[in-house]
Amino acid sequence: MSDLITMTDKAAEELKKRMDMDDKAIGVRLSITNNGCSGHGYKMEYAYEENPADDRFEHNGAVLFVPKAHTLYVMNMEVDFEQKNKLEYSFVFNNPNVESACGCGESFSVKKSPGGPA
Repeated sequence: MSDLITMTDKAAEELKKRMDMDDKAIGVRLSITNNGCSGHGYKMEYAYEENPADDRFEHNGAVLFVPKAHTLYVMNMEVDFEQKNKLEYSFVFNNPNVESACGCGESFSVKKSPGGPA
């Protein structure tokens, strides 16, 4: 499963920093939520225990958990981190499954495929 999602070195470094901010966290969980005008959004939160319903991805000491139920939404996705200046920074999800996104970039819809997400 390690190639299902990739993380850039920048994303791994930032995830590791965030994990270090909470000494009880064992990683960060990335899940897909139903929200926004395009239907789906990304949610990141600390993970405090491994869940058998999650896939685990590691890069340079950073640990990312993704619920297996969300796998079809994130297949072949790259997680990156971009910092424009001291006040503007964010994780960037280069997701080939996204068909369209809302104007503000907060939500997305996925491509419809046989057996895939709708």
